[in-house]
Amino acid sequence: MGVKWAWKQNRNVQRTIPHKLPSIQRGGQEYIALKSVLAPLGANFSSPDARSLKICMGPAVVDFTQDGTYFLYNGCKIFLNAPFFWEKQQLYITKNDFVSKIEPLLHPQRIASAIPSLKTIVLDAGHGGNDAGTSARGISEKVWTLDVVKHVKERLEQLNYRVVLTRDQDRYVSLLHRVEKAREVKANIFVSIHFNACKNSNASGCEIFVPFTGIFSPWNIILAYDISSNIKKLSSDFRGIKLGNFYVLRRTGSLCSSILIEVGFMTNGRDFSYYVDPSNRKKFADAVADGIQRYEANLKRIRH
Repeated sequence: MGVKWAWKQNRNVQRTIPHKLPSIQRGGQEYIALKSVLAPLGANFSSPDARSLKICMGPAVVDFTQDGTYFLYNGCKIFLNAPFFWEKQQLYITKNDFVSKIEPLLHPQRIASAIPSLKTIVLDAGHGGNDAGTSARGISEKVWTLDVVKHVKERLEQLNYRVVLTRDQDRYVSLLHRVEKAREVKANIFVSIHFNACKNSNASGCEIFVPFTGIFSPWNIILAYDISSNIKKLSSDFRGIKLGNFYVLRRTGSLCSSILIEVGFMTNGRDFSYYVDPSNRKKFADAVADGIQRYEANLKRIRH
């Protein structure tokens, strides 16, 4: 079942942001007053305190808290390119963040770029060969990333998708080759799988990264959210949808919808104990594959 989009409540609203909106130039960026944009779409607003805002549109709930670096969409933490701020009791957000993150989730029919098709999916197992990635207790990241990717491929092929791997065995593949593979097969989605590490062994959980910019930015957020919804069914320890400056994201971001998933922290005892079990890596892989299927279902709903 797809996400219950807020836009089903009001299909007749205009597809573009009105030109005359209260805006402020700050740091070389254009900020718009969020209420002024969403009020015409039928949004309801409430403020738990002077520096918080809750927005309700149908089944969708968006929360802005005092921390200006992210917002919550139905409880999922999504990070912004630039912090929001308050002025004269109005919450201001960059126009770029609105178009690439808020609008796609609340009203994807208003996205300016063409609705992508979904014919070919490229799965990228991080590291390989002499590039082991991180490691813990004698296990290399490259082993787990390939295992997860193979399970995602198996599940997606059961769902009748065309799937291409950047590597299908333990061998070194350059970052450039991974990007060129996506270009060569005309990928519609690029998903790179990694495991995380941190000096602080308390750091745990999954996080999904999307490119900073690109024509596919609105679709990246929808894809990431649809996958995260499934991942959160496995564990509540989800760290959010973040912006990543990884090479593969920068270079594939202009080709197709592109995300990078850090499955969990090999340096965290709880995460390691969970993913050392092959059946749990398969559960995660199935959640990713089913999230991609949910994404396709939502694309079909947006077209109609």
